[in-house]
Amino acid sequence: MRSKRLKAPAVRGHGSIKVAQPEAFLAAAGEVLKKIKDSRTAPSWRKGILESFYQPESKSWDFSVIVRNGQDEYWPVEKRRKLVGKSTGVPRYRKKLTACFSCAIGGMPFFEIEEGKYEGTKGTGYRAN
Repeated sequence: MRSKRLKAPAVRGHGSIKVAQPEAFLAAAGEVLKKIKDSRTAPSWRKGILESFYQPESKSWDFSVIVRNGQDEYWPVEKRRKLVGKSTGVPRYRKKLTACFSCAIGGMPFFEIEEGKYEGTKGTGYRAN
């Protein structure tokens, strides 16, 4: 493969894949799932990533949150509170947490706006920009 500069094989088929040792496979998958759920970072992800790590006062804002599509380099704490504050910001619209496909943690927020200009808007996740 290397001599032909291929990056990965592609396979096409119509049948199902048989697991050679299904019991061992399920046991290994269960162990991995338990490690993920018991990890020390899982509770923070379940709270919601922005609510956990990017509180308005957090220093993380200065280097990891992109606002206004990168047009602003810095947002003062007052503006941050409007966006992610629990009573004034996006978290007040959160109805539940869901999971991405194949995610064991389930920390993706589902939102619904029930008043104002955007009433009826629903969806998962949100961006700071």
